[in-house]
Amino acid sequence: IWDTYFFNLLANDLWLATVTSGWFWRYGRVINGKFLDINQVAEQRDVSKVTRKINPALKHLKQRKLAFDSIMKIIDYENSCVNKV
Repeated sequence: IWDTYFFNLLANDLWLATVTSGWFWRYGRVINGKFLDINQVAEQRDVSKVTRKINPALKHLKQRKLAFDSIMKIIDYENSCVNKV
């Protein structure tokens, strides 16, 4: 019951969904007793590594890679990003 309640809450509240995902990105995975900052992995721009940290089974990896490539094109990362890692 609680899982369904919280799923519906996140699915219907954009602010809560955004804050929750930001928290998870920074603190949501514990490895060897330490919080994993997924952003450190993401800065390598390797979708497989990021996916493995979030979802070790690598579910939907192909779709994630396609979405990443699309977003990079939409924001014109190669030409517009001023703080590339």
